[in-house]
Amino acid sequence: MESVCFTPEYIRDYIISQLKENAHFLFNELDLQMFVARSLEGKFKNGYRVHLEYRLPKKWNKDFDKEYERWGETPYFDIVLERIGENPGFIAIELKYKLKEVRLNKGVNFTRFGESPSYNTEGKDKITLVTNQSAEDEGRYDFWKDVKRIELLTNHFSKIEGGVALLLTNQKSYISNNSENKCTKFNLTTESKTGFLHWDYNKSRICISQGNCGDCDCKKKPCGEKVKEKPAKYEGDWGSEWNHWKRPNFSLDGTYEGKWYEDIKLKIDQEGCQVVNFYCYSVLIPSYSNNA
Repeated sequence: MESVCFTPEYIRDYIISQLKENAHFLFNELDLQMFVARSLEGKFKNGYRVHLEYRLPKKWNKDFDKEYERWGETPYFDIVLERIGENPGFIAIELKYKLKEVRLNKGVNFTRFGESPSYNTEGKDKITLVTNQSAEDEGRYDFWKDVKRIELLTNHFSKIEGGVALLLTNQKSYISNNSENKCTKFNLTTESKTGFLHWDYNKSRICISQGNCGDCDCKKKPCGEKVKEKPAKYEGDWGSEWNHWKRPNFSLDGTYEGKWYEDIKLKIDQEGCQVVNFYCYSVLIPSYSNNA
């Protein structure tokens, strides 16, 4: 039997290899979750369990709750790989899937419910398989939020042996990060990331600072204060400010280096007549003992 390693690095590398070798086109994040879960089930068999949407109820771990409450939500983790037996352990996996529009090319053998499209697949009538997802700045925030969420697990649960955060996208702009209205001060690069993060809603990007939120022109409340609901009477542009409060500040305790993987080609059809180029960004979160 082929041996496996229960480490974030091994799991990350295995997921990337499966995306490159065996993945078909994925329509949404749930598709990605199912693909990764099934791939792990095929690799980690006897002595392991794969959990989807692993829920951690509130009031389970007081110290964890105290730090997590800033987001005002019940924590779920996309995938948790569990090692069972005399030496139990857990590795958390968080996934993000960000898309730009993909249209079906003429003549590609792609079916739904066993049937090909009856409409013209050329020009303006070309069939759209997935639409554009905007708000790349929010996508970047949510990725690093995933890193922090796994970090909190490693800080407060002794059997967590680390985690993997992955973002899969066909939007090359996530790599270039050149636009001024994107998260130019805190993007998805290969440079080390650590320290205090805050959401600058005025510039619609994430900034990094070495203290409290001095760069953000917050007038109504302390920056990053949790707000559960929109006040009945509020003057001004609540949209931008609500966006700010639902993305509160947090600090990365560890130091993390991201890595980009390219040359991931997902087939729309079995023959590979139409493929979509994807890029994957990954950060490994070690266990608390390794990150201390």
